[in-house]
Amino acid sequence: MKRVFGYHSYKKYLKDISEMQGRGAISKLAEAAGCDRTYLSQCLSSKVQLTPDHILGLAEYLNLSEAEEEYFLLLLLFERSASRTAQLKIKKKMEKLNQADLILSKKIAQKDDSNELTEIQKAKYYSSWKYAALHTLSSINEFQSTQTMTRKARLSEIEGLGILKDLEKAGLLSFQNGKWIHSGKNIHIPTGSSHNAQNHMNWRLKAVDSVNNKNAIHYTTLFSVSKKDWELLRTQLLAFIDRQRDTIHASGSEEMYCFCCDLFQPFD
Repeated sequence: MKRVFGYHSYKKYLKDISEMQGRGAISKLAEAAGCDRTYLSQCLSSKVQLTPDHILGLAEYLNLSEAEEEYFLLLLLFERSASRTAQLKIKKKMEKLNQADLILSKKIAQKDDSNELTEIQKAKYYSSWKYAALHTLSSINEFQSTQTMTRKARLSEIEGLGILKDLEKAGLLSFQNGKWIHSGKNIHIPTGSSHNAQNHMNWRLKAVDSVNNKNAIHYTTLFSVSKKDWELLRTQLLAFIDRQRDTIHASGSEEMYCFCCDLFQPFD
């Protein structure tokens, strides 16, 4: 389902929903809104507006969260308002909801079974890519022994064993029947953490190592766009990351991959 955040028109959002759902979508949306199909079609193609009751019915049908429902309703109020002052106030509320949704760490924290480490454990974990690499490899059956894991990561067994024991002490792994087993707990660094820069640096340096790998994808571009499209790009990227995480969590564990992505204002 498309996310309502990032849209500037509830009509555009409903049009995209109907296109995605295909044949019969308008009828289903009209039924959820509690209005006639012809009336809904007229609203989506003219200046005729829906009512708050219609929007709330649609929000329930689309299974929107409380914040999404509030944003959806604000879109309607913005388009129905004839007062410039009211529009500015509504737009400000919409921007706050959008910004709250764009804080990726908040969204991920709601999904993940996060494991809170001590500051000493965090400092050690993010000091090198090796900790995260062995932590991830332990989720793959093929690489759960010390030998296979260290060989895959190109580490000595002595160094690798020390890292694995640190991960075990942190509650991220357990040693069972000669295998290092992933605890199932994930770690996420919240925005503002002192470990963020080091973690990104660790994996971007690894990305540079594979820059000539024909099977890898490395993309860097500098561009100028309108501020409106900049917000659209941010929203699209966050939505992609959200979908990517859902795919990863639902997938099996066969091989380890690394995804690095940067989208920012260089001189902000």
